[in-house]
Amino acid sequence: MNLANIITLTRIAFLPLLILLILQETATASAWAMVLLGVAIITDIVDGYVARKRAETTRIGSFLDPFADKILVMGLLLLFVLQGKFWKVPFVFFIVRDVSVGIVRWLASQDDILIPEESYRKSMVYLQYAILFSLLLEDFFWYSSLFDQALMSAVALFVLTAAVLVLAAASILYHALHYGKGAHKHWQERKKVEAGTMVILANPQSSAYNDRYRRHLLRLFAKRRGAEVHYLPAAPNMYRSVEKNIAPTDNLIIAGGDGSFESALNYRPFWNKKLGFFPLGAGNAYKCFELSPFLEQKIRVFSLRGGERILFLFL
Repeated sequence: MNLANIITLTRIAFLPLLILLILQETATASAWAMVLLGVAIITDIVDGYVARKRAETTRIGSFLDPFADKILVMGLLLLFVLQGKFWKVPFVFFIVRDVSVGIVRWLASQDDILIPEESYRKSMVYLQYAILFSLLLEDFFWYSSLFDQALMSAVALFVLTAAVLVLAAASILYHALHYGKGAHKHWQERKKVEAGTMVILANPQSSAYNDRYRRHLLRLFAKRRGAEVHYLPAAPNMYRSVEKNIAPTDNLIIAGGDGSFESALNYRPFWNKKLGFFPLGAGNAYKCFELSPFLEQKIRVFSLRGGERILFLFL
């Protein structure tokens, strides 16, 4: 657990303290709650700075930061809803936004679709913090019998809530459009492949073929694309014996190591095919810049689940 993550977790630790202060229903407790909430917001800024400064940016940290924000914000908003001080409909919509975006991002990760983080995500979080400040400030004014100021805080609360609702709706639309666009693109690419069918030529002599997980990925890849798998013999010219199997298809996947890739590129009958490489070598040390300038313009690389990558050459 690095320092940045420890700072992030303090925001979650603030939640029960803030709840205790709010439940006291006094002006002093509301003032201390605003101070504590301000410290929580500062930790949100500091943890990102520390992570970048100390080069401690991790996957756990990228998950913990928004998670801590949501736990703190939604936990306090739920308390205000139960006290009748905040509206139920916006609160439910905030939850719907978080759940729907989470589902879309999970589906996108399963389908290898990249959805860039929206630029206004942090703005939405800080506006939600501003909503909490407005609620605490309204409490402070009511407990201090400053009713005019309490009314002004209520107006500010309404404006801030409306702004967050707009951003939440935009976020749902943003993720839906990006996922739909990516899914449509994948469908079109898959239809192109299906039009010419696909054959996978696997080299069992490749060093990583003995890895059970690699073989599982290969079977999964073949199953999803309805591709036939043909295993290459241990022969000087491993591709000659399978020429009859590849004649009807335009799409070939070479599942092997660097040697298998190089041999496929130099094998003349493959020059009129679309070649795809499924790495099964120990190091997968193929490098695009070692190919000819003509081939560099034909390269596309696709990610697979489990961290594997496929390099496609469109010849």
